[in-house]
Formats: sequence, structure tokens, C-alpha cells
Amino acid sequence: MTVGRRSRIAVVAAVALLLLYGGRAITGWIGGLAYSKGSRLASAGRFEQALPDVRKGALGSERAAMLWLAGEMQLGRYQSRIVEDATEEELDELLRGAFGDHSQAITLSPASGWYWASLADVYHQRERRFLYRFGLPLDLVGQDRWAFVGRDGRIALGMMRMAIEREPTQYVFFDQMAFALMDYGMREQALAMVRESARVQPHFGMHSYSSLTPLPRDVVDAFAEGARDALGETPLMPRVIHLLALGRLELRRGNAIQAERDLRQALETPGTQLNRADTYYRLGQALQMQARYDEAIEVFLEAEADPIFEPLGLRARAAIAEERGELESALTLLRRARRLRPGELGYTLTYARLAVEFGRPDWAEESLRWAQTKHPGDPRPLRQMLNLRLEQGDYSEADSLRRELERLQSPAAPR
Repeated sequence: MTVGRRSRIAVVAAVALLLLYGGRAITGWIGGLAYSKGSRLASAGRFEQALPDVRKGALGSERAAMLWLAGEMQLGRYQSRIVEDATEEELDELLRGAFGDHSQAITLSPASGWYWASLADVYHQRERRFLYRFGLPLDLVGQDRWAFVGRDGRIALGMMRMAIEREPTQYVFFDQMAFALMDYGMREQALAMVRESARVQPHFGMHSYSSLTPLPRDVVDAFAEGARDALGETPLMPRVIHLLALGRLELRRGNAIQAERDLRQALETPGTQLNRADTYYRLGQALQMQARYDEAIEVFLEAEADPIFEPLGLRARAAIAEERGELESALTLLRRARRLRPGELGYTLTYARLAVEFGRPDWAEESLRWAQTKHPGDPRPLRQMLNLRLEQGDYSEADSLRRELERLQSPAAPR
């Protein structure tokens, strides 16, 4: 995992535990106060300050959960320190601390997959650090990929498998193992695990794979295979949600025809009003990708009956109007979308761009000035205004805007 991802996980864990256990961790004044203080510090990402209080609060029935949180904070500190000037001894000490906390949590609650998964991450981090420091021995080139996985990596994979066996409906454990296998260069095994995770949770957006940049095509394809194989075999996921998830995934893959099939099936399946609005919107996208614009417009109008999807449908219809060269109609639709979602910068920027093409730079200027006021820390309105001034030949104003843009994008600029 990346540094940012590990830090976010630790923060989320702290907040979740605060909500779940805050009213129950009152084993004496010392434990209760220590828990409260440690949780507040952890939720703010101040792991080093939070750790002593979290450990003091590890009492009573919540001891295992608090030890787990302490271990996660140690891993969070490790991820932060590894990119700094930490010595090998300091890094080893942090991993030993995480190992101790997670091991104790397991002894108190061995049936929980979360504690096994977290302990597996300790071993995985050791394996990654070894590979980073020493690389792969040349005498292993050409051998089976398992030969590249050291003792720590094998232990990590074994513990990840134990986490899955204990809680087979937790798709995050499958994701964790898939990423570890990718790290170890075991691509086929990783893709097999991606398929398994898709069978457990067919909604691609719920998985960590969606954060990969660029998103590997083979990962998306493997996920699509697993998600489709599981159709009708996910009792906790209504069929309409499963079909909608498949349709959205096919849109992401660029398979508009298959997406249309899935989404039309979803419309024939009982669901909520929100489900239907979402399905209509995605179906409109599938039809738009096929250049079936008249059909797409009709479907987007159906989606717009729901207030959540109304601005999205308006923006989509504006895009179709632009493709057809109907700029005035596109601007009208975008004005409606902006009124519904005044805080959505994308609508405003698109409106300004089209206003210039339509021959109304005054509309664009008014729109961009409003955007700068509403989003003072975002460089995009300023950059678009700079381009407008250059097109108009107002080089003096453009130079002033360029300096302002440089100040805004400076690392020292306030955020």
C-alpha cells in the first residue's frame, strides 16, 4: 500500500473505533480518559502522540480492538518514516511494535480476520523493504515466481489466506492479497485473487483497484469476469444492484453494447426509485457512447426525474447538444445544472468554455469570476481566464493573471 493509503486506513480505523466503542470503553477513569484522548489524537493522524493513550485504554472487552488500533498506528508511523531519514533500527522497532500489538490482539480474538490481515501486513512490509534494499538475486531469474518470494512474504500470504478463511465475505482481504501478489510479481495469481474479490463484492468502486493509476486493463478484465460469474450468487446484493454494477463496469471498459444489455435487464428488475434513476443515467451514457443521441436524450430525461441525477442528466444532454453543434441549447442546459449544483466547478468551467465558442466571452468572464470567488484555491478558473485574455489579446491582464496563477500554484501558497 502507498503511504497515503496506509495513513488514511489508520485514521478511518481510529474514527470507526471511536464511534463504535466510545460509549463502552469506560473500564475505570484511567482507561476511559486515555481511550478518549488517544482516539481523538489518532483520528487527527497524530499517531505518535496517540499511541501511549491508546495503549492505556486497552482494557476490558475492547482490549483486542484497541491493541489492533495501536498496531495500525505503528504501521502508519512506519509508512511515514520509511520515506524520511529513519534508520533501519527505527523502522525495525516500529514493525516490532506493530507485530506485538497485532499478535496480542490475535490471542484475545483469534476468530477475527482483521487481526490476521493486519499482522500479515507487518510481514508484507518487511518483505517489501528487503526487496527494496537488496533487489532480486540474479540466480533466481528464469525460475518460478514463487522463488522470488522470501520467508516474510510467504508468511504474509499465509496469514492473508487465514484472514479470508475466517471472514470469507470481507472483500478487503481478497484485495489485500491481490496487491501483495502484484508486489511479488505473481501476476496470474494476483488476477485470480481479483476475480475472487469480485465474486464477493461485484461493485468495482468499492475496491482499492479503482485507485490504481493508470488502471491496468487486465485487472479490470479479471474483475469483470469474476463479477459476472457471481450474478445470481450474491444473496446479500439485490439483483438490480448487481446488474447496475456490471453495467457501470462495462461502461468503464468501453463495452457500451454489453453495458446496455446489463442496464436494460436492471430496469426489468424490481428496485428503488434511486436504483432506476441511476440505471437510466448509465443507460443514457451507453447509448451516447454508441452515438444513439435521440434515444440517449429520452433516457437522460427519465433519470432527471430524480433530484440527485437531474444535474447529471442535464450535463449529459448538454454534451450531446455540443456534439451536435447546438451550443445555445448546451448553454441553456448547463445554466440549469449550475443552478442545481452551484458548488460544482466542472459545470461552470464547461459553461465558460462553450460561452467563448458561442461568441459570448462576457458570459464566460462572468462565470469564471464567480468560480474564482467560490473556489479561490483551485487554479482551473484562473487558468481558463488567462487563456481567455490571451485569445482576446489583452497581454497586460494576461501577465497579471499568470503571476497570480504562479503564486497560487507555489508550494508555499496557503491551501
